[in-house]
Amino acid sequence: MPKKMYSSLEPKKVSVFIEDSLKKSAFEFDSNVANIYKDVVSWILNMTSLATSLHIFNTGGETTNRKAFETRVKLIIKGIQLAT
Repeated sequence: MPKKMYSSLEPKKVSVFIEDSLKKSAFEFDSNVANIYKDVVSWILNMTSLATSLHIFNTGGETTNRKAFETRVKLIIKGIQLAT
């Protein structure tokens, strides 16, 4: 069986590396949750705003409908990105 080759990018002590990673993750958790919450709330507000509502499709002209549709598609893509 060949000997495993180590690269210089691997941590010297895996347990210390894992412990440091967990500490950093715990320290950043609150700000990460706050940022995700802000992004989700902003997305919900944009999705439900009058500018992107289905009302625009019923009352607007072709140019208005195209802009509203493009905006809605961008927001849907952003929503999918937030969900993953």
